[in-house]
Amino acid sequence: MKRSTVLFLTLIISNALSQNSAVTNASLYREEGNLAEAKKEIDKAVIHEKTSIEPKAWYHRGMVYSDIFASKDPAVRMLSDSANSVALNAFRKAISLENKEKGTYTKMSKEALESLFANSLNEGLIEYEKKNIVKAKKNFEVASGAKPSDTTAANNVLVTCQQLKDTLCIINSYKKMIDNGKEKAEYYYWSYAYYQKRDTIIANKMMEDGIVKFPNNKIFVQNYIEELFAARKYAKVKDRLAQFVKDDPSNKTAKLKLAVTYEALGDLDNAEIQYKDVLAIEPTNKMALFNVGVILRNKALAAASKKDELKPEERATKGKELDDKYKKTLYESAKYFEEYRKIRPNDDQVKTVLIDIYRRLKRDDMIELIK
Repeated sequence: MKRSTVLFLTLIISNALSQNSAVTNASLYREEGNLAEAKKEIDKAVIHEKTSIEPKAWYHRGMVYSDIFASKDPAVRMLSDSANSVALNAFRKAISLENKEKGTYTKMSKEALESLFANSLNEGLIEYEKKNIVKAKKNFEVASGAKPSDTTAANNVLVTCQQLKDTLCIINSYKKMIDNGKEKAEYYYWSYAYYQKRDTIIANKMMEDGIVKFPNNKIFVQNYIEELFAARKYAKVKDRLAQFVKDDPSNKTAKLKLAVTYEALGDLDNAEIQYKDVLAIEPTNKMALFNVGVILRNKALAAASKKDELKPEERATKGKELDDKYKKTLYESAKYFEEYRKIRPNDDQVKTVLIDIYRRLKRDDMIELIK
């Protein structure tokens, strides 16, 4: 029994020493310039249960793969097609496992990351010049990961993401800038656009956060207005839409939306003003012509209804005012419907409305004209 115990302990010690020697061998092979053997040894070490938790093993793995990446020998470079990425993750792992700000492997790993940053950035620029945008992006990403505070690498990642039309990469690039203390409106906008058809809760949250942080950003304001307007949240969109129109008075589409908003909220006076402003820009706008006609007709009918409700003693004074208003507003309404019919002469609905207006105005001649 004692012999078995001793033998078991001997095997454990021997096995541990064997794996530690793999780390040592990798280091020695690396110093000799034999990176193929160094890679074999260090790859074994970092998957063994004993040495996989050692910062030393991961540091040496980072160094081996850094040398593979930096090599000018094509045969060596072929040992790994993502050597700088492997090195980056290895150095990060070494720092994480040691978990000491001033630890030996932490210090050496951080120094090695500086070199990895420079080499990866340079390689990215070379690939970019060759129009190999995918490879350039990968190298810029490693450079940015090796030195997160560097804006050049981060910006280069963004440029390649944009050229590749990689939306998630663009979002993450802007997010990284925000994490570095540089707020970017584009992060919220791209996130909103990306999630719009995938997760509306996230999309709306991004848009709302963006509009709070960048209240004067035109892209945000436009999209925020579009969202609220499409959802018919007129009370919520009214003030922002009114401000947008004030800032951009020649924007016909915004004016039209504001007119619809006012109309939906029952503010017919302001709705009429906005529709007429649209017609000042585009006299043949069918929606504005039709809706102004409807608003004026409804105002005329409201005046007639008020007249009917007057007391007998009020009819001579207020009654005459309301009657004049009724006729004048009906006449004005007819003018807008007539303009509308010039564009759409076969619209039976408008034809019917006009006949009703002419009857109220006792214009039989006009009725005969359009029948």
